Amino acid sequence: MKRKDAAPSMEDILEYHGSTTIQRTRRTGNAVIWRDWILFDTVEEAQAFYHDHR
Repeated sequence: MKRKDAAPSMEDILEYHGSTTIQRTRRTGNAVIWRDWILFDTVEEAQAFYHDHR
């Protein structure tokens, strides 16, 4: 699943693939500014974070 949060010139993309890790990517146009992995102790915590943060 992917979710995009649009800003005027940048977008944050959260990718959750059903485990305890969420990948957050910040892009502007076609360029990736940075990519980070958010690690959780449980699947439930990862799901809650993904669904609560837009």
